[in-house]
Amino acid sequence: MVDGILNISSNKAIIVAIDGVDASGKTNFAKKLYKSLRLKHSDVLLASVDDFHNQRLVRYAKGVNSPEGFYFDSFNYSKLKDLLLDPFKNNRKFVQLKYFDCDSDKEVFVKKTRISPSTILIVEGIFLHRPNLIKYWDYSFFLKVDFDVALERNINRETDKFRIGNIDKIISRYRTRYQPGQQLYIKDSRPEEKSDIVIDNSNYTLPIVIKHNFGKF
Repeated sequence: MVDGILNISSNKAIIVAIDGVDASGKTNFAKKLYKSLRLKHSDVLLASVDDFHNQRLVRYAKGVNSPEGFYFDSFNYSKLKDLLLDPFKNNRKFVQLKYFDCDSDKEVFVKKTRISPSTILIVEGIFLHRPNLIKYWDYSFFLKVDFDVALERNINRETDKFRIGNIDKIISRYRTRYQPGQQLYIKDSRPEEKSDIVIDNSNYTLPIVIKHNFGKF
């Protein structure tokens, strides 16, 4: 997998997307991939779509339990493109890896990061195979888990407890907003079909590759 990505790169800048529903293990997978790539290629960056949220007023404009609001309004794709994806694809010298802090509900001002013609950028997050983003990915993953597994992981995540509240509130929000919002995405964007690798990540310690596009290697 790592060697395949390096073969695609061949000393040119590429973007690798890691997609999946909430709590599918994207962040951990992205960190492991980042570390593995760094062992063989020094110029690797890691970014998350979570750092490009819209402000709370926009995210919840349709209601805190709205599936449509979750799918369509969660992220500021204009900023993601303007600050990170377009500069990267257009071979500019600098990109911005973070724009917004979700917990403080404020924009952040961070130093821009220098890139080179051989930089590998990993972007992890939900909804990455939607039509307005798919053109940016040179290689993409979709981590697949059942929604019941995802819910169990959400219940046990400290971030969900902090942002939403007790278990009953987490379950209610998940069933009314997050799960149906992600089902809208899956129906609308068909991420399993569009991704290069699909991994069953139901067991963090034993991920299983169930689809692999060898043609890109």
